[in-house]
Parts: sequence; C-alpha cells; structure tokens
Amino acid sequence: VLPPSDLERAREIVARRLGLEIAERDLPTLGELLVQRIGAVGAQGARGYLDLLAAGNGGQEELLALGERLTVGETFFFRHREHLRAFVEVAAPERLRRNAESRTLRVLSAGCASGEEPFTLAILIRESLQGCRATIRAVDLSSTSLARATRGTYSTWSLRDVPEEVRERWFRADGRGYALDESIRRMVSFEQGNLVDDGPAAWSAGTYDVVFCRNVLKYFRSEQARAVVARFTRC
Repeated sequence: VLPPSDLERAREIVARRLGLEIAERDLPTLGELLVQRIGAVGAQGARGYLDLLAAGNGGQEELLALGERLTVGETFFFRHREHLRAFVEVAAPERLRRNAESRTLRVLSAGCASGEEPFTLAILIRESLQGCRATIRAVDLSSTSLARATRGTYSTWSLRDVPEEVRERWFRADGRGYALDESIRRMVSFEQGNLVDDGPAAWSAGTYDVVFCRNVLKYFRSEQARAVVARFTRC
C-alpha cells in the first residue's frame, strides 16, 4: 500500500503530463495500478517509479502505459449521429468550398480508441462526399486500442448501429467478427500520442479542416481541457 504522499505525487504527475484528473474516490484504484506497474517495470520502489514518470522523454513510454490503464475506450461505429450529420451536411461542405481548388479534406480524430470513429468518418466521406481527397489522422493514448484499430476487424457489438446496407458494402464476415474493407482502412493513419503534448508538428496552424474530439475531454482537468481545445482551435 502506497502512502498518501506518493499517491498525491502520482496524481499530480498524471494531471501535468497527461491532463487526466484522478478523483478522490479513484485514488485506491490508482494505488493498486501503481503497485502493479512498479513491479512490471522493476522500479526501485514508488519513488523510483514516480521519478521515471516525471522524467520527460525518459518515462514517456511508461507514462502512456499508465494512462492507457486509467481510461476506458468505449466506442462503436456511427456513434453520436448528430455529430456525423453536422460533419456531412455542414462542416465538410464548408471546408471543401474553402478548399475548392485542391478538393482536400484533412480530419483529426483525437482520442480515436480502437478506430470506430475515424473509420466511420472514412465511410461517410466515401458515401456522401465523393470527389474529395481526404486524409484522416487518428491519435490515441492506448497502444492496445491502436493495435486493434490497425487490424480492422470488429465484433457485431461494434457494428450494432451500422445500417445493414452499409455493413454489406464495407464489411465482410471474418470468423466471429467483420473485417473492414481495405479501401476504407487506407484512408486512416493511426499513431500513439498524448493530446496534452504541445508538439509543433501536431498543432501548427491550419493543419486540419475538421477535428473530432468528444469523450476524451471528460478525463481532463478543466485547465488541461481548455488548453487542448485552444490547440484544436489553432490547428
């Protein structure tokens, strides 16, 4: 059992470096997770482990591993249909008018989990926005979720809100699940990333036309959430 001082230090590191808010009621769970990770990486006790997390790039891999275990990546295809309608009917056409010469559309899916959101956007672009050249960048903290996304195979539960004709057009049966069409998979590039990092390549002005980010913000402290939204606005 870790002492309160170690738990509080871990809480502050997670908030500063990942933006994640750990509620008071979740501190016991954080403590159990820290004990597991201390053993997994062979750290010299809690102090050594927390020093690793605080050590800039040196602890980045372990920081992401910890963050992955502190968040839940629940998602499914065609989730939040009101957002998808706004994308197809308002946001994307407006951006394509601005990009009339190139007919390009650059989309960021921030907190993409196992890929259902960016792949939904790719399907919508193919079906409703023909003639544009779209690139979709999908970023998430979880390497496990990203590995599943790159496989492109999903359960019936993930497809529960997909219209039958869309499922028939873009998926094929694969064992007990469904494999996504390769042409849709090629439209999305996945990468592991931390939304709190202020890297110039990711957040430079004019990088994207549309940014999707919803449920990930609920994990952030309010000041971190405001900072992330400001970066989205800038890019």
